[in-house]
Amino acid sequence: MSDDSMIREFYTEALTLLEEAEQALIDLENGEDFSSNFNIIFRTFHSVKGAAGMFDFTDMQKDFHFMENLLVKF
Repeated sequence: MSDDSMIREFYTEALTLLEEAEQALIDLENGEDFSSNFNIIFRTFHSVKGAAGMFDFTDMQKDFHFMENLLVKF
């Protein structure tokens, strides 16, 4: 698999994960179960952060690490 195709795969997967996080945030706003939605959000941020690190996207990795740390404070 070429680097370009791997980056495209990362992009596609990251978008899918962030759509999951977005839906979980909407569900939280609508009063649905906190614990399960929080776990979805944290897991998606953690997954994107890890994948960004694999591709040496350090700014993205730092941003998602920051967001994880914000979530931990809840």
